[in-house]
Amino acid sequence: MAAITCDEAETLINEAAPFGCRSPWEVELGKLALENRVASLLAGGVAGRGTYRTVEATGNVVSGDYLLLCNATAGAITVTLPPVGLVAGRIYSFKKTDVSANAVTIDGYASETIDGATTKSLATQYKALTIMSDGTVWWILNDF
Repeated sequence: MAAITCDEAETLINEAAPFGCRSPWEVELGKLALENRVASLLAGGVAGRGTYRTVEATGNVVSGDYLLLCNATAGAITVTLPPVGLVAGRIYSFKKTDVSANAVTIDGYASETIDGATTKSLATQYKALTIMSDGTVWWILNDF
């Protein structure tokens, strides 16, 4: 594991400083950008993690997410991705865990795309999607 120098730490702090007192979503975006930068320094650009959480309502990917287990029993849900440029190298996986007919929609931030489409839907139980950001677009790694 590479060490972070004092200069690199100072740069990371300065990059995070503009986020100040903002909306919760902007704070999460700041955390994602900073976390991705630290992961890039420590792991040579690999920013995937082994954390997971259950999602049961529409919301956003947040800092620390890797696997999102999506339960749409109560109704259709949409999970919005962070801006692709803030999370270059980041990998996210989504899995629909319930048997309902309610869809789980993965939505690119604003007009950003996932393999050319602005959204990707998980319609059946155990449907899964793994995507990765190259800093410009989201790429589908697995869709099963």
